[in-house]
Amino acid sequence: MSRSSSWSSVVVSLALLSLFVLAMIVVRVLYTGSSDHTAIAWNLCLAWVPFVLALWFSGRAKGGLTPGLAAIALLWLLFLPNAPYLVTDLKYVGYSNSVPVLFDVLLLSAAAWTGLLLGLASVLLMHAAGRRYVGAFRAWALVVAVLALSSFGIYLGRIQRWNTWDVVLRPGALFHAGWRGALHPLGHPRPIALTILFTFFLIAAYLVVCSLGRLQGPGEPEPGHDEGRRPRLLLLVTLAETGGAQTYVALLIPTVAEQFEVTVAAHGDGPVRDAAEAAGVRFVPVKHLRRGINPFRDALALVELVRLCRRERPEILHANSSKAGVLGRIAGVLAGVPIRIFTAHGWAFAAYPGLAGWLYLWADRIVQPLTTQVICVAEHERELGIGARSCVPERSVVVHNAVDVGSFAAIPHVHELPQIISVGRFAYPKDYPTLVDALARIDADYRVTLVGEGPDRPTVTTAARRRLAGRAELVGARRDVRELLAAADLFVLSSRSEALPISVLEAMAAGLPVVATDVGGVSELVVDGETGFLVPPADAKALAQALETLLREPRLRRRFGAAARRRAEQRFDLPRFREAHLRLYRRELELRSRPVTIPPSRTTGQLEPEPRSGEREKRRLADHEQHEREPTRQQEARFARAGRSRRLAADRAKGSSIEH
Repeated sequence: MSRSSSWSSVVVSLALLSLFVLAMIVVRVLYTGSSDHTAIAWNLCLAWVPFVLALWFSGRAKGGLTPGLAAIALLWLLFLPNAPYLVTDLKYVGYSNSVPVLFDVLLLSAAAWTGLLLGLASVLLMHAAGRRYVGAFRAWALVVAVLALSSFGIYLGRIQRWNTWDVVLRPGALFHAGWRGALHPLGHPRPIALTILFTFFLIAAYLVVCSLGRLQGPGEPEPGHDEGRRPRLLLLVTLAETGGAQTYVALLIPTVAEQFEVTVAAHGDGPVRDAAEAAGVRFVPVKHLRRGINPFRDALALVELVRLCRRERPEILHANSSKAGVLGRIAGVLAGVPIRIFTAHGWAFAAYPGLAGWLYLWADRIVQPLTTQVICVAEHERELGIGARSCVPERSVVVHNAVDVGSFAAIPHVHELPQIISVGRFAYPKDYPTLVDALARIDADYRVTLVGEGPDRPTVTTAARRRLAGRAELVGARRDVRELLAAADLFVLSSRSEALPISVLEAMAAGLPVVATDVGGVSELVVDGETGFLVPPADAKALAQALETLLREPRLRRRFGAAARRRAEQRFDLPRFREAHLRLYRRELELRSRPVTIPPSRTTGQLEPEPRSGEREKRRLADHEQHEREPTRQQEARFARAGRSRRLAADRAKGSSIEH
């Protein structure tokens, strides 16, 4: 359908709705013999003015912005508040007993709905024209400003009783009335409060209208969809730098690039961009997407992501990391992306204390209904998310992180001076101060290499120089982590919060024993007393004792390291991880009548194949119920056994083998 014919149908529909309102007014006058609510007819006529002006402007805005077009745009802006103003007539519901109250409810609601649609449709037309003149970002900024001005105009009309023509007849008095409230908001809170409320209402309503305009009915093909092409997949992560979420995306890219038309989006450069380029996948930089909370920058990032989704038109949006997860899911809904998947690489609300954690919690709760599936990288994370209402059992699955075990050299780790290594971002919640404190308590000889970057690096550097007497080396962010792990004897992680850390998986694949804090899903990786030791978080003494046990027992280190590599091969190797994602993508596409042929894997994935009939949705719900696991062991019990496990392991070091 052409653009002109589409807007013709809109005009006809709005005209029929307006005639219905006028007919109800006539019936009311004939029934009651009074002129109550006849002013609505005049208000409805005024609501049509900005819509007609916007249609006229849109039809002629093909070249430059001429003075005539600028005058029309100004006139449109002056008349625009008359359209949503009709919403305020709802205050008259129940004022009269001369007709049944439901009659007035229908009359006033129909009038309010008509006025609101006329106003938002005119904004939609002007928005489309504005993009040609000022670009997408500025056009969105203008839309927000226009809706805010219209909201203030509604206050002037409803409360102060000013009219549009007073701009010409009484400009001085009108300017004084508006300026007084703007200059002294605390002295005149009512206009500011009403303006803010109506602004948020109109923005939300406008976003709904934009979204509805892009929907198609169930089973209808996507506009321009070619049944022969591969489905489109958009992989989104906040930053392209080194990190767990970035490694996760980089590991997915080679496999999904064979099955889908893939676009990868993130801010900045790093391993994600390198992986995309290596796989021949297009990488799109997202300028305003950052980790920290900044309302203005986040709003720009949301607009940027909406534009990206509209341009790429993916069937699947797979968002990773907290900020991209929240903004990406909202953008996916606004852009009409049918499948919106989020991987929780550790819930931000659990990692950050105070206001930041509270904001992330409520952001995750708000976007939870917008989410098709939540992938949790650990059972612990799924249970935590369900308990916090940031995900629901029937729309969440567990796919453990993975590592390409074969890419890590299986060599014995024997050094005369034991080498400790830790890999992670120098920032909360990695808790490097506790690690430095623990290392300073160790009497055994060792060297430690700290790999990573982050805002806390200067503080950690200072503490290491002061307390570790030259035994520590901070090497920054490195791309040769495999080589560094191969040169180490044991791995340590001191985090206060984790999901399923890939750094621990990489250490296990390298055949290193792991000493880690028992947080998040770490206990799903490290078997205490078999592949390493688990200690309580923020406990420097327990961390030091565990490290010293392994430093003094080279045979125990080698045994734990060999067991860790076997566990990585059996439980966390790459094929299972990749197949699980492909099966999830396939299932969601088939549920929406968008089948895709994905060759069956030779290995067993973590998601069961779906039945072929209409029982798919029922089976999915049953599968998720089966995902409910027995409660994990209480941390206190694990910590009580940790000391005994270390002593037993040391006693067994001389000849026993570890069973699996």
